[in-house]
Amino acid sequence: MDAIRLLFALDENYLPQLRVLLTSIAVNNPGECFELYVMHSGLPESGLERLAEWSAKRGWAFSPVTVDEALFEGAPVTSTYPQEMYYRLLAGGLLPENVDRVLYLDPDLVVINPLNDFYSMNLDEKYFAAASHQFNLMQWINRVRLKLPRGAQYINAGVMLMNLELLRSEQDVHAIYDYIRIHRGHLPLKDQDIINGMY
Repeated sequence: MDAIRLLFALDENYLPQLRVLLTSIAVNNPGECFELYVMHSGLPESGLERLAEWSAKRGWAFSPVTVDEALFEGAPVTSTYPQEMYYRLLAGGLLPENVDRVLYLDPDLVVINPLNDFYSMNLDEKYFAAASHQFNLMQWINRVRLKLPRGAQYINAGVMLMNLELLRSEQDVHAIYDYIRIHRGHLPLKDQDIINGMY
C-alpha cells in the first residue's frame, strides 16, 4: 500500500497544534501509512526529535525540510501568518523529486475522516484540489479584490492536494516573488491570496 504524503509548514508556535492534528489523523485513519514532510526554518531539535519518535512508533516516515529564511525575506507576515506559511508555494522544488503529489494541511486542523479518497483523487492537469468556504458576497468580493476570472471560486488553502509533478514543470518561482512585490499591500490572507490570485 502506497503511503499518503502529508505536508506541513510551521514555526515553533504551532508545534502543539501539529501534535493534536497528527493524533487526529492516526485515530481516524487506522491502517494507513503516512509520510510526513515538515517545512520550517528553525524548529528546535527537541521538537523535531519528538515528532520523529512519535512517527517511528506508528511506522510513519518523517522528513523535516529546513528552508532558507531568505527565500521569502520581506514577504508580509503577522503573528498569525508567519513566514513559514509561504514555503508550501515552493513545495515542488523543496520536496524530493519522487514526491509527485502531497496533501498540505494547516497545522491547527483536526482530521475527523479518512484521507485516502481525497488524496487519491484524479488531479488531471490541475495544480491543486481544495474546497471553497465562501459563498455569494464574499466570493464576489474576493474575485474583485484579486481580479479572478468570472466564475472562479476562492478556495481555502488550509486543506489542499498539490500536484507537484505539474508544478515542477510549469511553475514560475520568480512570478510568485513578483506577485508578492506588486500586491503586498492587498494580501490580507497572505499565501492563500497568492494561491487564489495566481492559480
